[in-house]
Amino acid sequence: MAEQRTLASGARAFRLSIAGTEHVCDVRPGETILKAGLRDNIKIAHLCLVGDCGSCRSQLVAGRVQLKRDISNHISSDELQAGFVLACQCVPQSDVELIVPGVSPITAKPTRCIRSKGVSKARGFSITTSANS
Repeated sequence: MAEQRTLASGARAFRLSIAGTEHVCDVRPGETILKAGLRDNIKIAHLCLVGDCGSCRSQLVAGRVQLKRDISNHISSDELQAGFVLACQCVPQSDVELIVPGVSPITAKPTRCIRSKGVSKARGFSITTSANS
């Protein structure tokens, strides 16, 4: 995956890819995965946009994201380590690929990983929690 690129507007962006599909879009600086996907007509389930409902639960399979807030009310520590996130609370720090229920034809599955200083690391992805950044 390529790293940050420049948009026609001059802003820098990362690429969002939905696993198992041809859905690809740019994520603007500071924009969440959910907002970018919706802007590009990717039908990511959502109800609240702020991390309260958990309906945008997805699995990060590649790339790095920064969480905007604690999501432990919907995603356990083990699930976070396996790459599960709320798309409304993830801001990409690199190009990212997600398994999105209802959009991806493949299903999410557990991934072995290790946890160190607020960063979950596994093959292909890392998640940095806002509390430790």
